Amino acid sequence: MISWRKHYKRGLIAIGLLLSTSASIYAQGDAKNGEKLFKANCTACHALDKQLVGPALGGVVDRLKKEQNLDTDWLHKWIKDNKSLRESGDKYAIEVYEKFNKTEMLPFPNLTDQDINDILEYTTNPPAAEPAAADAAATGAGTDANSMAALEAAKKESVNSKIILISLVAIGALLLWLLLKLQQLVKLQQSEELSELNANRAVSLGDLYRKYHYVGKGVLVVLGVLAAYGIWNWLMWIGVYKGYKPEQPIYFSHKIHAGENKIDCQLCHSSAKYGKVSEIPSMNVCMNCHRTISEYNGKYMEPGKDKAFYDGEIQKIYAATGWDPASQQYTGKTQPVEWVRIHNMPDFVYFDHSQHVVAG
Repeated sequence: MISWRKHYKRGLIAIGLLLSTSASIYAQGDAKNGEKLFKANCTACHALDKQLVGPALGGVVDRLKKEQNLDTDWLHKWIKDNKSLRESGDKYAIEVYEKFNKTEMLPFPNLTDQDINDILEYTTNPPAAEPAAADAAATGAGTDANSMAALEAAKKESVNSKIILISLVAIGALLLWLLLKLQQLVKLQQSEELSELNANRAVSLGDLYRKYHYVGKGVLVVLGVLAAYGIWNWLMWIGVYKGYKPEQPIYFSHKIHAGENKIDCQLCHSSAKYGKVSEIPSMNVCMNCHRTISEYNGKYMEPGKDKAFYDGEIQKIYAATGWDPASQQYTGKTQPVEWVRIHNMPDFVYFDHSQHVVAG
């Protein structure tokens, strides 16, 4: 009886030590630091809630324990050097490699055991997102001051145009009213016999010109000035429209790509360094990044646009390239993108991108 109680107590102690050991894995992990490490090393191929190039990593520790009866030691080996783990004959490592089209995961020998514990803690208990609505609004108001000023200027210009239009209509109505009044005064001054004589008499163009030659000459002068101005304006026109900003079939912001994310211009416009023109990058260039970036999580928002708008534009890229984000494969069903021309360099202007880019 005493021996049974001794073994029972030892069993309870062993179970307690086992539970405390498994719990300490997460107790040692820092979710906030894990989030930073995850974003720096993992987001190119993984997300917490959906499959990208690799599987979704949310709750991967519990899932691996339930489905494969593997603990975090296996994850440490896989993350640090998955190739060596496969070459050792590990069945599950080989199965994962085969399942994801034999896409080899990069090894991370630089990550310490503590770093990996932090990442696993983040995948198990991600910290709550900090309220960003106020920050986004402030950022939008601060960083987009120029856009707001442009909108205000556009509103003022629109109001001024309306005022000018109304004024012209009023002047036209006033002139028409004066013309009618003058006709009435002329009719009052004419007798019935004179009115009948004038109505039946034929008037030649020569008589009209001699009678109103000053008016005719004035009209010819005005028409000559207008014609000269039109010819001069046509000769000097170089296709520059103030405030011209057409809507493209897929929205693109240089502020987000080159500004916020510091992407080198030549990554997309590769021909600018070696050719006269920079060319419009193909959609395949967009997919180099957007194959794994399926939603917008940046802070910069243009007025009137929200996260749903930016996410929808990314989906347009997928539709144009025939990319299926669920299966991470191309369907072969592509759609042409009909971009709207913005700039058209006149024939008398010579500009070579390569000379300017190489010269710095």
